[in-house]
Amino acid sequence: DGGKEFRFISFNIPGMTVVEDPHWHLVTDWEQVDAFKTISQTGGRAIRVYTFSVRKIADLPTTKRHINGPRKYDEDLFKCFDEMLKWCTIMGIRVIIPFIDRWSWWGGINDFKEFRKASNFYEDAQVKQDFKDVISDILNRVNTQTGIKYKDDKAILAWETGNELVPTSFQWTREIAAHIKSVDPNHLVLDGKYGIDYNSLRDKNIDIVSNHYYAGVYADRCRADRQIAAGKKPFIVGEFGLGPTKLFEDLLEEVIKDGTAGALIWSLRQHNIEGGFYKHREGSSSFYAYHWPGFPQNDAYDELRVLKMMRSKAYKIQNMVEPPLPLLERPVILPIYNVKEINWQGSVGAR
Repeated sequence: DGGKEFRFISFNIPGMTVVEDPHWHLVTDWEQVDAFKTISQTGGRAIRVYTFSVRKIADLPTTKRHINGPRKYDEDLFKCFDEMLKWCTIMGIRVIIPFIDRWSWWGGINDFKEFRKASNFYEDAQVKQDFKDVISDILNRVNTQTGIKYKDDKAILAWETGNELVPTSFQWTREIAAHIKSVDPNHLVLDGKYGIDYNSLRDKNIDIVSNHYYAGVYADRCRADRQIAAGKKPFIVGEFGLGPTKLFEDLLEEVIKDGTAGALIWSLRQHNIEGGFYKHREGSSSFYAYHWPGFPQNDAYDELRVLKMMRSKAYKIQNMVEPPLPLLERPVILPIYNVKEINWQGSVGAR
């Protein structure tokens, strides 16, 4: 952060521009602001969003995706992304943006290669060029809210080559990182490979490496990864979660102690403008996305303790005393059409 070390403990927020529950739809600016107010209350300095969505073969014609084909984009979804970046700047929060997903939750590399009926996302020359074109178009996009090109936007902390990618060789990563830097030399590039690639530690166009933890002893894994990257590249824990609270607490203490640049838990969902929170179950697990400030009915995954711990560690990594929470804003009651269904727009931090 300028001449200062930038360290953070915060959240992945997948639903910053689109939400898949209870149905696929755009996020409103009210919901984006609600998410950023949450991050401010929890002491976070950065968030990581999810990848740009890619059209799937099975999608209905009316399904909206960011990427609908080679150089074919959904303007409504990108305008929503513009809004998010605007609020990032206003709220003073940085964002990590991965380009594409290994998985097909809302379209990923397998769907992208289908545009050309190719067999391999990483090795097909035309698919690789198509992906470079997507990167160029995104980096050169002019934000409709601010008039700033994405490649010049200080709200962006880093571009990530993708989410949990497993390239067939480092050549793909080298080529994509070089392409990002050739278009946008202003921002950091995060290697989106699942785990640290030793080659990335020597590549001049890769600035940050990361790993995701959903198995094993998280603190031990972090210590080992940090030792691999130490003196070569900053290391962050891009995702962790779906485990007992003690596992998380030990991890975050290790992050703070060993110089890891940041850690982002999976995941947080904000209030719904139509009332309540967006609810999302994490796969087939017993875990659901967290709702700030935590609620006793979510004790099955220890939500209250986890979120209290996240706030404490977020300030600790900044060498700051944890401040008192701000006064609550007044919730807004929604129109009542049925006395059995009374809803209101929630207030950040309220139970």
